Amino acid sequence: AFVRFTSLLHIVQQREMYITTVICCVLQAPASLVLLFDSCTNTAVLLRALTFLGNMKDWRPSTPIRETLNRSKDSLFCVLFGDTSPLHRKLPLLLSHPDSEVKAQVARLLT
Repeated sequence: AFVRFTSLLHIVQQREMYITTVICCVLQAPASLVLLFDSCTNTAVLLRALTFLGNMKDWRPSTPIRETLNRSKDSLFCVLFGDTSPLHRKLPLLLSHPDSEVKAQVARLLT
């Protein structure tokens, strides 16, 4: 059981290090990124974007990384989750999307 736990812990730590590396290396994101979150976007692409958004939302960066991301207004984190992000207005509109999986992903993101 201990070996399983340490293996699981190792996998989780690798995932966190990977996400941290991606976020820190790709600090800049175009503000137009939020245009993907629209009912006109291809459903398969929209679902991938929503899944990515959900993974970002679930990510809990360490304090130094969070401070770095919050200082950079064009960081991926701020573009998607910043106080002035248009995504806050766009996501609720997707609750009326015809695809039930899209609606489920959006509902999960809004809770």
